[in-house]
Amino acid sequence: MKFFVLLLCLFQFSLATAQTARQRTGFLFDGDDNLFGLKTKIILFHADGREVPISTYDFSLFRSKLGQEGEVEINGIKYQLRDLRLVDSEVSENHSYKQFKDHPDVPTFDEQIQEAIQEPNWKRSSWDAFVVASSNQIVAEEDTFLVTGRGHAPRSILSGITNNFPEIKYAMKERNIWPVKFEHFIEFFYKRFGYYPPAEVGINISLRKLVVIKAILDEFEATPLPKMPQSVSVLTPDMKEMRPMHLLGFSDDDIKTFETVRLDLGHELAKNRWPNVKITLYFTTEKSQKSIVLIPNGGHRLSFEGQKEYLSILGNCSKYLFL
Repeated sequence: MKFFVLLLCLFQFSLATAQTARQRTGFLFDGDDNLFGLKTKIILFHADGREVPISTYDFSLFRSKLGQEGEVEINGIKYQLRDLRLVDSEVSENHSYKQFKDHPDVPTFDEQIQEAIQEPNWKRSSWDAFVVASSNQIVAEEDTFLVTGRGHAPRSILSGITNNFPEIKYAMKERNIWPVKFEHFIEFFYKRFGYYPPAEVGINISLRKLVVIKAILDEFEATPLPKMPQSVSVLTPDMKEMRPMHLLGFSDDDIKTFETVRLDLGHELAKNRWPNVKITLYFTTEKSQKSIVLIPNGGHRLSFEGQKEYLSILGNCSKYLFL
């Protein structure tokens, strides 16, 4: 994914001081299998009582089929999908995500990072984008977000990143780290945004990510855009004009989350929510990647940045910023 290259031009327009009006360039990153490949396992429970550990990547390939007819191979062993279940609980200690939170019996997030980076291929599709986002202080500290399905405390995740990656020049703020399985997620959300997530969100990872993204989009929309020449014009989502807009990109490797976000944000855009924010979504599995721009009628179009020829216009920023 060439997401990160698109940052380079807009950085020159980022304001170095905290002003009421500013043009924002924001990035929301999923963590596992989008930024880095960690060895943390999701635990599936077999009908006979066995625990079946599975990588986050492998789980993302068939999680929507759990409980249905069919067969799946996990770690060289074949299982019937109808015999496997995901146990998602914020009360019981014995659940599928028990390796994804702070617990004395589980390696810390810092230790999990340390283990992962011993492997040569730990970087995932959006890592370079994350590093480039960290190279601009205001973008890194104000407009870069981690929206992850983990349950570690934000401070634990921030420590794992700052302790192990010297290439991260400016660290994101702790308040911009959103582990949606964190035990204090609801309180954390209320403190930041002043309201509670809808009850129907429950403990669903995709829906919790969605409410965080929508709340951040509301913040972007509420930020006044500066007048020219303190802002830069970009190609609008409907490709009808060039005008100043805020830019926000979200990248995730999980198809369920990607589609949940795409459909819901499209529905909101059709109601004229966030008219001044250009939203680009990135689907980032190892085998299949795509980037789309959401358009005002609720649909989407392919992002031109997925085309190789955009590299040839690297010198002309206004032609390709978040195309």
